[in-house]
Amino acid sequence: NTAWAQLGAKGFVTFLTDEHGSELWTYDVNTGNLAWMTENLFPGASSTVGNPQYQIEYNGAVYFTAWTIASGRELYKTDGTVAGTSLVKDIMPGNPEGGPHTPGPKDFVVHQGLLFFSADNGINGRQLWKTDGTTAGTVVVDPTGPTMGPYGVSYAVSPAGLFLSTNNILDFVTLAPDTITHIDSINYRNVGIISDTPVLGTHLFFSASS
Repeated sequence: NTAWAQLGAKGFVTFLTDEHGSELWTYDVNTGNLAWMTENLFPGASSTVGNPQYQIEYNGAVYFTAWTIASGRELYKTDGTVAGTSLVKDIMPGNPEGGPHTPGPKDFVVHQGLLFFSADNGINGRQLWKTDGTTAGTVVVDPTGPTMGPYGVSYAVSPAGLFLSTNNILDFVTLAPDTITHIDSINYRNVGIISDTPVLGTHLFFSASS
């Protein structure tokens, strides 16, 4: 679940140290020299409690998830400085059961100038969300849309929208208005990963067995 991201000459990676536990650090991509923590979100050397995950660059910042006692695992963004590191939105208020291992937001993809991801607000289950980087602009795409599967979501981008597969079912996401349309409810097998499949025009080509 831990990834790395790059913002200009800064690289971002999660490191585990005896002094600070698991936190997000920056390094110089040209020299490889480690610089500093973006912010000590979970102070102390509590192993992998904070454990930043799913780093992705979007709109001049790196977005990631991290766990704190106050908010549980939520979505953050950073420019690589302490002052520039902040909580984007407390999607599931409070600290839900499951502790640091609660999945939180995940399955990130950038499309049409927005960052899409799956998240659970504690009311509707795990659904597709989007953000423009602001608290007000972080919303569920379609409240009446499907819930996401426990094994993740994969995407394929087309000019007309976003193909989405989860629970072995294909859906199509359009914006303005925000809707999620079911393409097919056949229980396909081996269609879970569509991110490497070709999109020609508005058509997605993939292989599957049913």
